[in-house]
Amino acid sequence: MCWIKHQTQPTDNSCVAACIAMACNKPVKEIMAKFHNPECGIAFDETISALADEGVPSIQYASGSFMPWGRTFLITVPSLNAEAMNHAVIIHANSSKDGITIYDPNDGREGKKVYGRDCDLKCYAEIVEIFPPEEAKQ
Repeated sequence: MCWIKHQTQPTDNSCVAACIAMACNKPVKEIMAKFHNPECGIAFDETISALADEGVPSIQYASGSFMPWGRTFLITVPSLNAEAMNHAVIIHANSSKDGITIYDPNDGREGKKVYGRDCDLKCYAEIVEIFPPEEAKQ
């Protein structure tokens, strides 16, 4: 079972902040206040330190790495809504029988395409395995 609870990104460039918020179970506005740059969002290379600051253990893997079943990952994918841009989503690899669950922070935004509903996940770049925050383990 995955501990992630979906959150919707409030702006066009806050997908990483929304994914961090989902991972640490804090409001996305709180994460944005700490880490978000209004002009460019949160760079993916800053994600590991932001997750650590919020108590979420993580491991970064090489692009295109295999994602084992039963684990949860924050990944970048091609944006479905902005040409030549990336987008961050969280996926939970349920099991080989049940497939994956995609937590797309665009879900809930009017007029936005969403992974899992409008498009299947075909490729991804950066991949960070995330683990429940310490308080979620208790």
